[in-house]
Amino acid sequence: MKKNKKLLTLFLVALMLISICMCIVACTPPEDPSSEEPEEEGTVTTDGLIIPNGTFATATNTAVSAYLKPTVTGWTATNGAIKVSATGAIEGVVDLGKEDAFNAGKVAINDNLVDYPGIAPSTPKDENGNNKDTNALVLSIQKTAGKGSYYYTNANAINVEAGSYYKLSIDVYTDLIDATDKNGAAIILTNGVHSEFLSINTNKTWDTYTFYIEANDYEVRTFNVQLWLGHGPQAIGNSTNANPHLAYGTAFFDNIILDKIDANTYATKKATIDQAIGNGIDYVKDAEGNVEKTISLIYADAGFTQHAAYSSTLTGYSSSSAYYSAKAGAAKNYSFILGKEDLESKDEFPAYSSSAATSSNYTDPIGIFDMSKLYSFDDANVATDEYAKIYKGYVAPDYEDFYSLDGTTNKMAFNLDGRDMSTLTDTRALSIYHINNAISGAGYISSEELRIEANKYYKISVWAYIWVPDMAEPVKPEGYDKAESEKTDTEKANADKYDEQCEEWEKYQKYRVQEGETSAENKVYATFRLSGASIETENTLEVKTDGTYGNWQQLSLYVQGSDLSSRFLKFELWYGEGEWGASTLYPGGCLFDDITIEASDTPVAGASYEKLSPLVEGDFEKFGLIDNGTVSSADFTKLSDAGAKLNNWDYEKADEKTSDTLINVGVKVVRVLMHKALTHLAHSKLNINQQKLLLI
Repeated sequence: MKKNKKLLTLFLVALMLISICMCIVACTPPEDPSSEEPEEEGTVTTDGLIIPNGTFATATNTAVSAYLKPTVTGWTATNGAIKVSATGAIEGVVDLGKEDAFNAGKVAINDNLVDYPGIAPSTPKDENGNNKDTNALVLSIQKTAGKGSYYYTNANAINVEAGSYYKLSIDVYTDLIDATDKNGAAIILTNGVHSEFLSINTNKTWDTYTFYIEANDYEVRTFNVQLWLGHGPQAIGNSTNANPHLAYGTAFFDNIILDKIDANTYATKKATIDQAIGNGIDYVKDAEGNVEKTISLIYADAGFTQHAAYSSTLTGYSSSSAYYSAKAGAAKNYSFILGKEDLESKDEFPAYSSSAATSSNYTDPIGIFDMSKLYSFDDANVATDEYAKIYKGYVAPDYEDFYSLDGTTNKMAFNLDGRDMSTLTDTRALSIYHINNAISGAGYISSEELRIEANKYYKISVWAYIWVPDMAEPVKPEGYDKAESEKTDTEKANADKYDEQCEEWEKYQKYRVQEGETSAENKVYATFRLSGASIETENTLEVKTDGTYGNWQQLSLYVQGSDLSSRFLKFELWYGEGEWGASTLYPGGCLFDDITIEASDTPVAGASYEKLSPLVEGDFEKFGLIDNGTVSSADFTKLSDAGAKLNNWDYEKADEKTSDTLINVGVKVVRVLMHKALTHLAHSKLNINQQKLLLI
């Protein structure tokens, strides 16, 4: 009863605010533009949004006099290839404020630690210019322990508020032993975002890694920070194949600070960084080793880089074989579906390993793939399909579509044929591969949604590449041409198997568009689809490739927002779709890469837009206005005037002094308040009759 009264009060307050807005529209005199204060642009606001204990000011040790303090508030030391508790693995917080104290205590950190790191230059200062604290986090592996890996992570996920912009900075200093181009420290942003820097070697200087983050535009998102020394498991694939990313030596981290910034600062930084990145690189690095990059959470993982983490503590070497291979990992933000979404039985489809779509420790060729690691080349530039060594039934695309000869080095270099490499900011893509030479179908549906704002125009695009590997013609078995009565039981079995293989081979060939051929009995198609809201026309929000393969194609959809309010769409990416045996199933594989989202207030000339529908009777369940779990949309038939477009607000000026701007603002406020009131009612515990009573 109390909840019902509270919701009723909320609705009445909303109605009262609507009335006030109308009064403002009618009574407020026109604005005087000259009296407005100009907004300050490009400023950084430090408003306490520091990551808890991001400067490592708080740490303890039961031995009061000890220099190293292993208990770090808000941070957790986590096992990797070496246990946190292992002899020779040293971690905790140290005070770098005084060189003599460091020199006296450094032996407790690492026998090879000689140079005093000093205080990170970007350490926050107080109003008098003094360092606010002089602590830093240290991870160290002594040489006697052998190379290893482990990391610290923040204990609680970091929230980034909707509609906001942030600057995340991380200082790192390394003093490595026997450094290579593979080992070193690592910084990884994970869970809500994905960004990683492996093999960090600052050569005994402090470098700053800065991430400029655009938050999601309608909900809070979270992420975690991992601070590594070394990276990954003890060995890759087998006990004798050591992981090259393991390290020993020392890494210091400091000033893990998250600040809010304004939109102009983010836009300026993004414009500068965008000019410098490309060719598979998404960051800029200055002469001093400082790194900057931008991250957008408007749509989760538009570049197909975020993957489920591998385990760094693996003891079974076979399950670590894909580590650092072409398979970056299982897709984190996309659900893998065989056949089609509502297919009840998938028994006849090719069987992927259990949990292969969600766990990176399975080698099945689905998930996020690093296209630059599909092949390796010897000194004569002879290509080797690398992933086929891990998954025997895999056949990579034609290497010439992904690599070309570098005229300077005379070596094969990563280069996507048909793509503008200057716009490519990473080398990862989403892979669908039909195993066992099967003519099959599968797809991914995004777990996050894109908000389509009311009255805006969107162009949403994705790149697709299909390849259909050669399938060897079956070899006729010995004794096949004998009369049936003369065949042995083994020969009969082999003949039956051969007939089945021939049937599959002939069926498979129908899908191959041979070189120079302009048509075929069947072609192969990749599909890009938007789902989650209806449209005003009978067409569906999807686009397909042109039926050919072996070439990159960009698929684009043009969407016009609803007149009423925002809609939320999911992305679907399919290569073949349907029941087993359907004509819409295909052989081979497909890569999807780089979703781009362009929004504007006006339509692009010549583009044909699909308009998302207004709120109409029978459409309520699509827009979150009712709880589908407890209320049937069939029972919810009234929204003050069922079937009416709620965007058609009528208004008129009270007199000529009333501002057109204020009228528009007033109408907008009314819409927003009404939408919020309806949403609160929809998610309330009121029964359907109580909701109707309040709405009518």
